[in-house]
Amino acid sequence: MSLDNVQFQEAAIRMLRAAVAHDRVAHAYLFVGPRGVGKGRLAREFAKLLLCASPKGGGADDLDPCDACDSCRRIDRDTHPDLYWFRKEPDRNDFRVGLVVRGRGQGAGDLPVTVTESASLHPMEGARTVTVLDDAELLNREAANALLKVLEEPPPHAVLILLCSEASQLPGTILSRCQWVRFKPLPETFVAKKLAETIAARTAKGTGEADEAPPRRVSEEEVAFVCHFSGGSLEQAEWLIRSGLWDLKRGLLPRLADMEEAAALDVADAIGQWSREQAKEMSRSGEAREETALRRVLARLALAAAASVFRDAAVQAAGGGAIAMTNADQPEVIKALAAWSADACDRAVGLLADAQIQIDRYVHTELATENALIQVARLRLESVRI
Repeated sequence: MSLDNVQFQEAAIRMLRAAVAHDRVAHAYLFVGPRGVGKGRLAREFAKLLLCASPKGGGADDLDPCDACDSCRRIDRDTHPDLYWFRKEPDRNDFRVGLVVRGRGQGAGDLPVTVTESASLHPMEGARTVTVLDDAELLNREAANALLKVLEEPPPHAVLILLCSEASQLPGTILSRCQWVRFKPLPETFVAKKLAETIAARTAKGTGEADEAPPRRVSEEEVAFVCHFSGGSLEQAEWLIRSGLWDLKRGLLPRLADMEEAAALDVADAIGQWSREQAKEMSRSGEAREETALRRVLARLALAAAASVFRDAAVQAAGGGAIAMTNADQPEVIKALAAWSADACDRAVGLLADAQIQIDRYVHTELATENALIQVARLRLESVRI
């Protein structure tokens, strides 16, 4: 496989190829960008290039692993002794120190190799070792401090790659010791296409299993809707399909057009109940984020869905009917909200966006949601008086 097989990340690929071509490989890289945009795939291909016995091509435009030598084949089989890949444990929400250094009562047989050891061990076959830390932003404080010691004095043969979707969650001391490789969000149309293919494949497989419940049918409209909120991440889009955001918005948006303050509290309660139920279910399913953090994320998504229909209404009220609507499946709701006036709809979008920011800053989720919806309801009353 070529590095170019990781689509839409041309700048990252060229940067990594140039580093190898000019023998300027850094000791530590931070691959930062949304989930599901190719960071893991490119990390594996980069590791393959670093460990390849006879790379093909000659420069930053075409350098690739040969995919034919024993080293490349062993990486494809996940059996290369000089490539170490670390992930958090499935039953934890953080990346604990025991994965980085031994100690704290752990027996020698609990973990064959730690991050520290993988970096310090001499290569068994080539000139380098490559250590990859997936979801590096989940490092707890002790684990981050232990990793920092490795980054401060890295062995000459070691290359560390940290995969991260939220760089702000890592200490600045770690960020400053890594060479950043930035990954772009994927185009929304590409995410929608891949998501539809994934769903179709899952549906085809499910219909062939007698002991499994058939997968839920997902419409083209739902795929387009969730991809609008995916941030250019296929992984996020798949998560949104499971979250039930589509069903929530189908139930809530019709209630916005004639919403009064008392009804605003009911809508806020519905959002709170949905976010609590979904967060609990996702926590049981092994979601990395803790339940409280998931509730904040889900509440922000619900408010973003509400803001999207006000944005559609503002466009329609301003006469921009030719512009594609995020909620084209609910034209009557858009029409009713457009009657508020474009200015009122714009202000509603602003209020709902402010509430999302407040929740992100750890303001009480339910209070921020209630306050935003009550203020939106007051906008409706103002528009009626006018």
